[in-house]
Amino acid sequence: MFQKENADGLRGQSFSLVVAGPKKSRATLEVQVVDVNDNAPIFTNTPSTFEISENAEIGTELFKISTLDPDTGISGISRFSIEGDENFRLDKRKCSNGKCSTLLRLAKTLDFESKPIHTFNITAKDGDPHSNRTHTVAHTVTVHVKNENDEPPKFVTDLSQTFQVPKSLKSGDTVTRIEAIDVENSDGDVRIELAENPNFQVDSKSGALILKALPTTDGVITLKITAMSSKNQKSKEAEIRLKLGDEKGAEPKIESQEKASGELCEFPIYEAYLIQGTGQFSTPLKIKTLKSVVEWSRIGNLQYSEKSKWWLTAL
Repeated sequence: MFQKENADGLRGQSFSLVVAGPKKSRATLEVQVVDVNDNAPIFTNTPSTFEISENAEIGTELFKISTLDPDTGISGISRFSIEGDENFRLDKRKCSNGKCSTLLRLAKTLDFESKPIHTFNITAKDGDPHSNRTHTVAHTVTVHVKNENDEPPKFVTDLSQTFQVPKSLKSGDTVTRIEAIDVENSDGDVRIELAENPNFQVDSKSGALILKALPTTDGVITLKITAMSSKNQKSKEAEIRLKLGDEKGAEPKIESQEKASGELCEFPIYEAYLIQGTGQFSTPLKIKTLKSVVEWSRIGNLQYSEKSKWWLTAL
């Protein structure tokens, strides 16, 4: 009996029998053993977990995937595939003597904030794909995405509103304060920057928007501002809208809720919400309680109840 490897790298076994007859006659019988696909591929030295930076470039190699199949011919060749994640891909396989391998690579950019862990299966299938005699095995891989300091700052100030610039302000007065935070570094400083402007400037450390000169237009003024992190030098751009207004500013608007939100004895409970505005009420704000009406007056940031002698802080 002997074992040989064909030119295509496939293994086989054969037996040679020599039969001797009279008058020195001889006959040679060669028997070839036909292999059947009765073994499934086995993953060898293939990692189950791996860590990769979220800044890794597309095409980065993660690790090598290997299988061993004792069957011969096409029965011992593994076909690899990935199930459950399009962020990774496989190289073309290489096979020899029942051993097949490929490389796992990055196919798309990863992001720790949106998905820090990727779990998927790598399958190996042997045999003729058009035959019923095939074996499929799966190897589960978990890839941990390493967080990098690559996120830009986030504006905390609500920039969807239009900020009022009272006409009584003087040069050097603060119009408002712009706040932004470093979302990945609690101790990171964020500087606020504003392009050169004839009417406004910004204190980069405190974020205070300071008046240089009152605008000459009554329309909405749009300024471009930038928040930059001192840790990773990432920046975020945004716009702030300003409008010249009177000294009192816009009167707060009240959104009433007519439908009772609950019942207390026979008296319904109602709610009202302040939805916008920075100035004072032109008339006293009346709040309907269970049995009476209370008038409120405002002193600075405090509100005082004439009837019940209560003080409320205006937030």
